[in-house]
Amino acid sequence: MANFTQYGLHNFFRNRFLRVYPLFLLVSVVSWITVLIISKRNPLPLFEIPAQLFAIQWNHDYILVGVFWALGIIIQFYLIAPIMVWLLIKSKRIWPIGAFFLYIVPSVWLLISIILFNASPDSRNILGNLSHFVVGVAACFYTEMQNKSKVSFLKPLGKSLILIGGFFVLLCMVNYIYHANQLLFWYGGGELLVDLAILIIILAHDCFKQMDISVSPLIKLLSAFGVLSFGIYAWHGYVLTYYPLISDNFIIVLGVSLLLSWVSYTCIEVPISRFRRA
Repeated sequence: MANFTQYGLHNFFRNRFLRVYPLFLLVSVVSWITVLIISKRNPLPLFEIPAQLFAIQWNHDYILVGVFWALGIIIQFYLIAPIMVWLLIKSKRIWPIGAFFLYIVPSVWLLISIILFNASPDSRNILGNLSHFVVGVAACFYTEMQNKSKVSFLKPLGKSLILIGGFFVLLCMVNYIYHANQLLFWYGGGELLVDLAILIIILAHDCFKQMDISVSPLIKLLSAFGVLSFGIYAWHGYVLTYYPLISDNFIIVLGVSLLLSWVSYTCIEVPISRFRRA
């Protein structure tokens, strides 16, 4: 995390760009062609290209694939991630205070924007979602500090079981609250539950790394889904948007999304990954 040399930062930006953007562009272009074929019209005016194909926008809204708002925010986050890590490193022993400050500022801004500017709580810009990223960065920072200190009160297996159990409980709670009462989700702490789930899953991942169980068939299967997850997310939006006849069938949507993500991973992501550096 402390590799802030010019070489280290160059590799970080190169690797993150090659991980996210090629698939973002591929699905966008395929969607563009799909609309051209189906409706015989150009859905993307020339002036919209910077925003739609290069994520150059503030409140993310994508004409071709609606779910890409999350990917646009992720692309922008990678530009500021090194600054966040640098601030935590410079905080040294008081890094939790620095992390709390980075977390609370965007959270307060989101609350102010809702009250004063009638903004949607479902904020689709980098500032409104920054708290989620802060939790992820702080959790990674914490695990690195813990691994260096080698202080632990539970064995990795015990911790991982507790954490995974807690994660699935939170996942069920968040999913239920969001669909049952969105007002309660947005204004009653649903976002805090999401952040807690992010923290827990990162801590669980660190426990699995310590256990060195990568040879387990279950872990291999989960890892494969993890590798394809970005593609599944990107392609499921395409399938839901342009193939409404199957959009209500979860199994078919998942199967088609999985197939498309595997094809794009094999034909696009793997060849491009050769340009990534450690």
